[in-house]
Formats: sequence, structure tokens, C-alpha cells
Amino acid sequence: MEQTCPLVKHENILVPLDGSTFGNRALAQAIRLANACASKLYLLTVVYQNPELLVLEPDLTPRPRCPPPC
Repeated sequence: MEQTCPLVKHENILVPLDGSTFGNRALAQAIRLANACASKLYLLTVVYQNPELLVLEPDLTPRPRCPPPC
């Protein structure tokens, strides 16, 4: 059974993920939609860093991937 795009063609679809069951189901639906519409799928997860924790554990501070200037 061939799928057809149920929407106006969107080139890109952004899916925010939070690790929840609902988010995982939304991802599955987004994958089906992206396949049907020949769209690129982008996933986004945001990680909050508590500044107070970074003071207590400085080893958790992100380090640059290359020496400056990058």
C-alpha cells in the first residue's frame, strides 16, 4: 500500500523529543509522515544544565571540541 502525503509538501519536519512514551509515539508518526512526504526529519532534544550543579561539579562543564579559535 503506497502512502500519499496528507499535507502540503513540507521539505523539513522538526520533532522535539523528551523521552516520554507520548514523544516516542509522535516520533513514529513523524517517521511515517516524513516517508510519505519525502521530507527530511530533524530530531531535537534539549538538555537543561543547572548552573548550581556546574559550580559543585566543574567537570560537567562542556569543553570546546577544538582549541580557539574554532
